[in-house]
Amino acid sequence: MNTRESEGWSEALRLQTLEYIRQAIVNPLDGKLHFKHWSDRSAFINFENLCREKLVLIDKQDGQLIEFGSVQDLVNSGWAID
Repeated sequence: MNTRESEGWSEALRLQTLEYIRQAIVNPLDGKLHFKHWSDRSAFINFENLCREKLVLIDKQDGQLIEFGSVQDLVNSGWAID
């Protein structure tokens, strides 16, 4: 097991991720909130979905949709803002 998998993200980053999602804070250049996963994946949520509270990440590598039922589920699954 790699170190990041066993330790996860810091509590500060987890809390910041929750706050960014709740406030729909996105990159002003592309209208997306970017995420990283401890397994080295990356994804984003667009502004429209954040405003509708639709938690669907789009994987940057393969375009796969990853849907979550709650913000806490997303964070507990190993995702954090990038």
